[in-house]
Amino acid sequence: ENSRLAAALLREVGRVDPAEYKRQQLSDAVGVRCVGVFVAELAERMPKTTMTNISLLLPHLDGEAYSLRSALVTVLGHLVSADACSGAASSAVDDRDRATGDTAAPLLRSK
Repeated sequence: ENSRLAAALLREVGRVDPAEYKRQQLSDAVGVRCVGVFVAELAERMPKTTMTNISLLLPHLDGEAYSLRSALVTVLGHLVSADACSGAASSAVDDRDRATGDTAAPLLRSK
């Protein structure tokens, strides 16, 4: 039930036009900053739900609202961290990367 609410909130954040966040930041920067803090906290507490809905938020990385862009970078960091802690990233590491200790290489190669 909590994950459905979180997903609905992420959808609402994603539906707002990035230009609207830019306009809001010019008049009320605190509001846009609070949206960013909320999304970052949600990613830290519910990474699976956030990961499932991250595609809705990615268009805002191209937006001009700095505080929201910065928060989305924080969200991506939380998701990478959560994935690494869960062991999913370590299972994707091949022998060559294991020998060099480079666990980020498979992720970077996929991008």
